[in-house]
Amino acid sequence: MPDGTITTIKTYVSHGKGSQDIDHTLISLMARQVKLSNKNFKRLISCDMDLNEYAEIIKESR
Repeated sequence: MPDGTITTIKTYVSHGKGSQDIDHTLISLMARQVKLSNKNFKRLISCDMDLNEYAEIIKESR
């Protein structure tokens, strides 16, 4: 986090067969793992959300 706080928030994408689209179910699971709504998770992975905004969302959700 920007203030140096260490978190245990993480997510993984499986190295499955070839290149497949990530479906809605997997997006939901990954969003939950990083403590975001689906909408905000999509913003995060499309680089429309920076680290500071992500940190604020996490702080507010505690």
